[in-house]
Amino acid sequence: MTPAAWADRARVAWRDALRDLARSPLVGFSAALALAVSLSVLALHVFVIANTNDALDAIARDLSATVYLAEDATREGVDAMIKETAASALVRDVTFRTEEEEKARIVELLSADLLSGVDAEAIPTQPVVHVRFRPEQLDEASFAQMGALTERLAATPGVASVGFEAGHVRVLFAIGDLVRLAGTILGIGALVVGLFFVALLIRVGLDRRTEEIAMLRAVGATEAHIYAPMYVTGALVGVTGGVMAVLISGLIDGRLAALAQTAPNVSLSFDLVGPGLILWCVVGGLALALAGTWFSVRRHKS
Repeated sequence: MTPAAWADRARVAWRDALRDLARSPLVGFSAALALAVSLSVLALHVFVIANTNDALDAIARDLSATVYLAEDATREGVDAMIKETAASALVRDVTFRTEEEEKARIVELLSADLLSGVDAEAIPTQPVVHVRFRPEQLDEASFAQMGALTERLAATPGVASVGFEAGHVRVLFAIGDLVRLAGTILGIGALVVGLFFVALLIRVGLDRRTEEIAMLRAVGATEAHIYAPMYVTGALVGVTGGVMAVLISGLIDGRLAALAQTAPNVSLSFDLVGPGLILWCVVGGLALALAGTWFSVRRHKS
């Protein structure tokens, strides 16, 4: 086939695709919008999961437990506990602080306004053992092991109590599980809806062209020539849906930027829109639309 013939075929396919879209503008817009929503939901789903993991990693860098020793604690017992705790793969280091060292640390942490008029002897302190966990990726299994370790320490003779303030970690795990479940359900649901509308649009176009397709087959037109306009239609809807997904993500990104300004000390990335997201929206929208087109064309052929 000559280049001129290829150009003429492309021109005809483009013309027929635009004609089909003009005949079904509502279905075409619904298909593009459904694709845009599905792509945006999936992108936001990945974004939230990534930030949840980053938050857990940041927490893991400062996660620790404080073992408060009782009055009957012996030096031999404390040394044995420190040695056993330090041998755990979860623990980064173990530090023993005397009563005086712990009091000096508390005084350093408190502001001068809070200590104004307070006698240093009135600050209650006791010897402690400070346990810092390894700053590695935090998951539910390692967090459960940390909790089990603090429970064993609390049951050790000579230990009055153990401070392991990590309720916020459990909340983050629960939020992460909820986001994964809800995002997966919503993403798959929006994806199915998007594919359905694309397939419906292509099916409507094929039904309108029944007589035309029969005539083309009668004069010997190839399958590629007959169905090329359908794939051009799908591609146009896919690219349009991808652009709309970028615009929707841009609106969400603006709200995230406003949220970041209210929490400047939070070391998390609130940037949603970037080259990766734009590529995902355009290529993903095109791929999904072509998949829906292929499904309708295949059913029409059979």
